[in-house]
Amino acid sequence: MNATARQNASSSALDITLQPMLDFFTTWSQNVFALQRAQFDALGSWQASLAAMNQELWDEWVSRWAGGVPLDG
Repeated sequence: MNATARQNASSSALDITLQPMLDFFTTWSQNVFALQRAQFDALGSWQASLAAMNQELWDEWVSRWAGGVPLDG
């Protein structure tokens, strides 16, 4: 066997060995990133609900103690 054939044989053996591991890592990392994206979406919606609650409390405070209707209506 010459050097080129030996190199091709070793690279194909390396591809056969590493390709399943690379496929697994790619699938795993895509799932991890999808999970993290879902967590950030949940965090964003949680913060939006807290902001709405804070705005409502502020509007009630302004209406009761500041003597008027809040400017944002």
